[in-house]
Amino acid sequence: MAFLDEWSTILTTVVCIIAAIYFLRRKLSSAEAPVDEDGTEADIIGTPAGSAAPAKEEIRVPSHIKPGTEEHHAYIAGIRAANAEALKLQGDVQKLKEKVRQLEPNATPEPNTAKSIATKPNATEEYTVRQVDDWDEPGSKIKRGVNLKTKNCWCEPQAKGFKVRTKDYLTNKKKEPSREAMFKFVGLSPYMVGEGTKPVSHLAKLAPSLRSHIEARPDSFFFMLGWMIPGPPYRTVVFVWERAVPEGVDPIFDKLLDEFVNGTDEQRKARFKYLPRLDDAPRLVLFSAKQMGGEKPTLLANKLVPVFSRGPNYIEVEIDIASSKIANMVAGLILPKLTSCVVSHAFILQGESPEELPERVMGVCRTQTTDMLGNTVVLEPEETPAQE
Repeated sequence: MAFLDEWSTILTTVVCIIAAIYFLRRKLSSAEAPVDEDGTEADIIGTPAGSAAPAKEEIRVPSHIKPGTEEHHAYIAGIRAANAEALKLQGDVQKLKEKVRQLEPNATPEPNTAKSIATKPNATEEYTVRQVDDWDEPGSKIKRGVNLKTKNCWCEPQAKGFKVRTKDYLTNKKKEPSREAMFKFVGLSPYMVGEGTKPVSHLAKLAPSLRSHIEARPDSFFFMLGWMIPGPPYRTVVFVWERAVPEGVDPIFDKLLDEFVNGTDEQRKARFKYLPRLDDAPRLVLFSAKQMGGEKPTLLANKLVPVFSRGPNYIEVEIDIASSKIANMVAGLILPKLTSCVVSHAFILQGESPEELPERVMGVCRTQTTDMLGNTVVLEPEETPAQE
């Protein structure tokens, strides 16, 4: 990604040079009639009516320069050289734009479509990203957003907006923008069972529409994160991702994921890292977030009590916000304000040794002025299996 930043710098410099040349040409030009090198009045660009003769180049010479003099010829030659250089630079800009577009295919991503190029440190590797389908909870109005102005929705920002540990992080503490997320976000929904008298977890099993979506895709692997909101009434907002980057593309991540999925709860807690970003929020929310550590990465399952649930093709993590008095208090302040907040969420499996670095984002999503309370889907007790 540093390579892309270098190209972007070059592109910006070239555009500035073109602008400077254009300004110079306008500054040197005057309102006098254009003249040719021989001092005669020049034709305006275009072919005169009734004539097949080619049009002459329009060059306006300031009135204080006498036609036919050495200064006159030097001025004409300088303007023509500037024109030629401007055209050349414009061509270079187009080439650079094309190069950046090829190196950065996610600049304007289509919803959950396959991509064929991903960047790694010091290398470019081609692979095909698995196409995934959105999961829409029928009882909720929270859907995928069209753009940043869409309200009460979710979106999927680019993973490069979050910085992760580099290969040499343990020695130089440097971070870099993440490569493409391994999982694609497919949907979210708030749930409550009955009147919300008890906390809700393991929604991959309890929520019928989510359970059907997962069971219909046995060859896919899903990662879910549930926020257990304090009650009563108790609600849980579940975020759902499906793996899109195939196994084998990033062996380091594959090893960490295998440990996270099949390891012990203690191993999971030591890896599961949350990195939030408040893109737009009222002052009260920003202040409350700072009290909880701000926009810093945190081993979430070490701060709050987690509930891990494992299925044949998924792993689900519930985070009990009520397990912390501070988090419980802040949640009471923030939840009613979420309808005026835009928050991006990234989840990472933390690397602790050179063999486990560099990191990359596991999954990312953005909630845009989302009404979690008003869109809660109520599951009737009789339609939900007994919680384990």
